[in-house]
Amino acid sequence: MSRFAPGIWSTAALIAVGSGLTSLGFWQLDRHHETQVQKVNFDRQLSEAPRLVRSLPELASVGNWRRIEALGHFDGEQAQVINRYIDGVLGALLVAPLTLDDGAAVMVVRGWVPDADTASMPPPTGPQRIHGILRSGDSDVGASLGGGDFRSLDPHAFLQFFERKGFARLLIEGDLVAAGKMFPEVLPRRGFYAYRIRRPHLEYAGTWFLLAIALF
Repeated sequence: MSRFAPGIWSTAALIAVGSGLTSLGFWQLDRHHETQVQKVNFDRQLSEAPRLVRSLPELASVGNWRRIEALGHFDGEQAQVINRYIDGVLGALLVAPLTLDDGAAVMVVRGWVPDADTASMPPPTGPQRIHGILRSGDSDVGASLGGGDFRSLDPHAFLQFFERKGFARLLIEGDLVAAGKMFPEVLPRRGFYAYRIRRPHLEYAGTWFLLAIALF
């Protein structure tokens, strides 16, 4: 009876592919660790007092997930990100440009309202002190749907729509909402949750390791 004996090249290929799969698994573990460190830093920033900003240079010096208070004014213009649900109710996120003291603009996500109330919630007039956190937003070349409607929070698309020069990040207005709690009922419903770690990196790592084991 003959016995199966893999050749040198097939063995080398097996080792190469298996090593590659194992390396991918360790890489995903490293990414998970980086995400954990990032969450710790973001949580620390959220615990700090808000930073006051009045101009674009001051705003640009602040990192993501940093609480700020921005001084400026709204000019009455507003857009909306449609098809957003809260508690099973269809609504939209209201987004308006806040003009800072130096004339630059930052897009403020003012909160969520039901579809029936979007037209009745214009930006407030006069000097404003807006508090919230800074976020990067989405990157979506097709974000604009025309007529002031958007499908995602892309700061570049908002700046282009309003024909403004300014800050290509978003100011999410409101306070931190505790995990498991609901957003305030007052319209617009403002707020944000803390940074959450999803677990895809651990799942991906497990997948790569299992494939390597199965291969060997």
